Amino acid sequence: MLSQVKVSPESIEKFRPVIGEEAMDRLIELGRSAAAILDGRTVWNLNSTAAGGGVAEMLQTLLAYGRGLGIDTRWLVSSGDAGFFLITKRIHNGIHGSPGDGGPLGPEEHAHYKKICEESAAYFASLVKPGDVVILHDPQTAGIVDRILTEDVIVIWRCHIGLDIRNDVANQTWDFLRPYLENVHAFVFSRRQYAPDWIDENRLTVISPSIDPFSSKNYDMDEEMTRSILAYAGIIDSGNPETPPMFIRTDGTEGRIENRAEILREGPPPTSTTPL
Repeated sequence: MLSQVKVSPESIEKFRPVIGEEAMDRLIELGRSAAAILDGRTVWNLNSTAAGGGVAEMLQTLLAYGRGLGIDTRWLVSSGDAGFFLITKRIHNGIHGSPGDGGPLGPEEHAHYKKICEESAAYFASLVKPGDVVILHDPQTAGIVDRILTEDVIVIWRCHIGLDIRNDVANQTWDFLRPYLENVHAFVFSRRQYAPDWIDENRLTVISPSIDPFSSKNYDMDEEMTRSILAYAGIIDSGNPETPPMFIRTDGTEGRIENRAEILREGPPPTSTTPL
């Protein structure tokens, strides 16, 4: 089953002091053109999680800006059982060239993957209308392509992961995914090198990853805060125990750095007086 993530409109005007007047004017014009082209259509996004990871972070902000421009952007999250996510984790590792748990991607895995995806696709098909645009993110969603195509929608599959130079494990993993993806209208990859050779260049677009400049990751930090975070994470030696550093999230609420880094190093960590 799928669940919908609420996305509230966000104005792009906040970018003006960041990118300047000329770029802002171009951005507004592009936004208006996109809204006109998509008038009456919904742009659906489907991925496997609403929080945690770069895809969820990207969708939360980019879809909000789209809604702020008058584009009907919506976000759905897929679910599955433990077996499904074991398979998709194996696929994820395989695309990176790693055997992961060493398990197979054979007929049994195909059957279970298809079963779960078909359940999601049946519900998704009841939501879309002809002419809508469906953007599917990463391997967890590939299995719904053919069912959704029967609804006369435009289907785009976006892959955010990959390997510059593929090995046998990566090639075998792409062989698993290929039957589910051959009929999509377009592919989007973060790097050209990530796309397997069998993808038609005319259906391939490369879009680099993006992080909202107003994300917590991009806030300026003074030296005291920087040292506090590095010390609590264990990257530098503070000389005494640290309380978890606090930061402000994009929604204005307080957050704290609570995880410590796992570091392999030779010798002791730098002291807190070492220049950053």
